[in-house]
Amino acid sequence: VVFEHLYVQRACSPTRAALLTARYNIRYGMQSGVLEEAVPYGLDTKETLLPALLKEHGAVSKAHAIGKWHLGYASWSMTPTFRGFDSFFGYYSGAMDYYTHVGGCGGRDLHFADGANQRGVVIDRNGTYSTHLFTERAVDVVSHHDATEGGLFVYLAYQA
Repeated sequence: VVFEHLYVQRACSPTRAALLTARYNIRYGMQSGVLEEAVPYGLDTKETLLPALLKEHGAVSKAHAIGKWHLGYASWSMTPTFRGFDSFFGYYSGAMDYYTHVGGCGGRDLHFADGANQRGVVIDRNGTYSTHLFTERAVDVVSHHDATEGGLFVYLAYQA
């Protein structure tokens, strides 16, 4: 799939939502700006995201999210592995320190989720630059993908 046109918004959350829904953000109420920390809302869970659509139409068999999420984390249903992604390695909030991985949420915000039921905070990578961590994960996902099972979608949202 080649995206020929994507118009970015003035902030990251609305742009991220537009990319992952393939819809203009005024259609689902995310046109006003970024999500603030610890708010009880995010991208409506009724919105179907790109990885789920690609799987539904047989274009991919696996989808992985890496890096910045920032589309809501007030409940697990708002997080990537409940939105069509098979795994997630990254941070939920709008900002995270590159080395300590402490987020705008006030605590450690580097997470790994492999499926909807296996998830946790990553604590053993303190001191490692996040761009390197995200690149390592992307390389690992691509190198371990079995193309005979179908296509692969990797959403890689660097912090830098």
